[in-house]
Amino acid sequence: MPLRPTIYRPTIYRSPAADRNDPFLGVAMGSKARDTITGVGGFVIARVEHATGCNQVLIAPPVGKDEVFRDPLWFDVERLIVEEENAVSFTSRPGGGLPPGQVPPTRHEGP
Repeated sequence: MPLRPTIYRPTIYRSPAADRNDPFLGVAMGSKARDTITGVGGFVIARVEHATGCNQVLIAPPVGKDEVFRDPLWFDVERLIVEEENAVSFTSRPGGGLPPGQVPPTRHEGP
């Protein structure tokens, strides 16, 4: 008798807090937030909501006195504390992108 192939059916496990009204636990765009584990802080510039409830925000650290840009990092919302709400305000256009006729800035190399 031939064996029947096993059908794998993945299961998605959701965080117990995933069904709350605010999946980002009060961490809003433009807030100044700090990770409680690493101490990394900066401005919330993006958010992502996962099906499993492991929601994250992208924190962009400010440029330091050395004027060196540091890459933004993703953190789980449960690890963050909000230090200041609405620290940065964002404006957007329907459909996104630049206004008509405006070109993005470019970096010029050399003289």
